[in-house]
Amino acid sequence: MSTPPNIHRDEHDQQGENSTPSIPLEIESSTSAQSLLKPPEDIEAKIQHNHPVLGKDIHHFREELENTMVVVGGEKVSLPELKTNPEHKENIRIWKAVLSDEDTMEIEKMTLITEPVAEKIVHLNRGHFVYLVGLRKLTPETARILARSPKQLRLNELQSITPEVAKELARHAGDALWLCRLKDLSEDAAKELSKHRGYLNVAGLKTLSDGALAHLFKHEGKMNLANVTRFGNVDIDEFVRKYEDGESYINFGELEQITDAQLASLAKHTKSKSKYVGTHLKLGITVLSNTQAKFLENYGGELDFIRLRSISETGIVSLATGNKSVTLGVTQLTDRSAEALSKVSDNLSLWYLESMNDAQAESFSKHKGKLNLGKVSSLTDAQAQSLSRHDGEVYFSELRTISDLGIQALAKGKARIGGCSDLHIRIKKMRQEADLKD
Repeated sequence: MSTPPNIHRDEHDQQGENSTPSIPLEIESSTSAQSLLKPPEDIEAKIQHNHPVLGKDIHHFREELENTMVVVGGEKVSLPELKTNPEHKENIRIWKAVLSDEDTMEIEKMTLITEPVAEKIVHLNRGHFVYLVGLRKLTPETARILARSPKQLRLNELQSITPEVAKELARHAGDALWLCRLKDLSEDAAKELSKHRGYLNVAGLKTLSDGALAHLFKHEGKMNLANVTRFGNVDIDEFVRKYEDGESYINFGELEQITDAQLASLAKHTKSKSKYVGTHLKLGITVLSNTQAKFLENYGGELDFIRLRSISETGIVSLATGNKSVTLGVTQLTDRSAEALSKVSDNLSLWYLESMNDAQAESFSKHKGKLNLGKVSSLTDAQAQSLSRHDGEVYFSELRTISDLGIQALAKGKARIGGCSDLHIRIKKMRQEADLKD
């Protein structure tokens, strides 16, 4: 078959004066953007037999073009949409720049990617990252190409991936793979992704099946699962064992449920082994049993349980024993709990504590470090006198009721008062006036 001739119609042609610019051929001809259009048989037959192609034939052909779908970067779009949609127009502009070897700094704006463009990007000699934070879809073919990059691969905007794409990404040759906006991950996709080696960031995942979690926990490298809400009934021992080499920040800040066995593993393998550098363990749990709290005695680092509302006096005593820093979300304390917490060696944050009595204030006066009494709204003169002896900063965010005598006591003391601007200003002024008198 002979090659069909191109049909040219200039701007003076009555049939074509309102025609729109053609779509770049390199997009249609690439493997990632295969046209689904089959040429109309009537036009093909006329061209083959050297019969004239009439205006009505061209009109009919144009109508078919407008209904044609193409696959671009794994997504089906119509030809008119490809030309007029601002997102696709911007993609095309950036693709052209990349394929022309222009030094574009805008590849992170791409929302879709084709195979030729992926090939070019993999070989770009720029920085330590392949920074494609705008991509919202990958095909197995483009994933396979990008995975060949020895650099960190950041695909922060992907919200879901198929098992086929996960399989290709798991072969990534770099030391870190960022998929931190993933919202869904099937068990099959998790199984494939678990084969990845190196750092894996999937912090966007919140809920996963036990099967998917079990696969991810077999991942050989470090992994960020900061927003997962449950571990189910999965054995996490092998997973947290990876943190034994001194990971400084263990963040499961959205974790709402944890079993005794899971917390025992977490406490055992992430425990601080240095008297100088503590490990920071953050959990989103709201309830902690006495058994679970006992696992964390002498953890040696920082315990950040800001959402923890339900814990017994015995449990608080366990958390306060042998730990550098404790953050709790409790609203009330017993005298014994306050006495135990005063022995925390550095920061003590009680963001949601609503009130305290004189005995508790006296206990807190013995604490050394930063003391956060976030929601305490009033202080008696006796409490102010006690807290003035605190060795460090005392932080209030909602203190509204305190007498002049109480303010004077705080101003004369050694404690640094932070948080409430009016109180801070008054104390600062009193101390300046006292310095001038001296």
